[in-house]
Amino acid sequence: MLEIGRKNASSGRFKIKFVQGNSYDLGPQLGRFQAATIGRAFHWMDRTATLNLLDTMIESGGAVVLFSDSHPEVPDNSWHSSFNKVIEHYSTGDVEREKRRSPAWQKHEAILLASPFHE
Repeated sequence: MLEIGRKNASSGRFKIKFVQGNSYDLGPQLGRFQAATIGRAFHWMDRTATLNLLDTMIESGGAVVLFSDSHPEVPDNSWHSSFNKVIEHYSTGDVEREKRRSPAWQKHEAILLASPFHE
């Protein structure tokens, strides 16, 4: 993904630096930003700690942007039902997945509303 990002950004007018890492690598050594984007990975992080770290790195008026995807039930997405069945079959006993699906799991929106990025 980093290679594709670098390639796509090279023809743009913005200076973008891509850094491989994870949420535990966040800190002032990376600099200050106007925005941080997280695509389909927020659930893997210590979400509260990550948002608190990002609060020290994102400029006043900046934002955290979360991306996800959905697959509406239309003919072009008919593959998705089979895909979900495979995932369900092979994720049996996955403790982390079970945590995220339990009623006790706080939705991302709740975590965001209790964070410095509550707007």
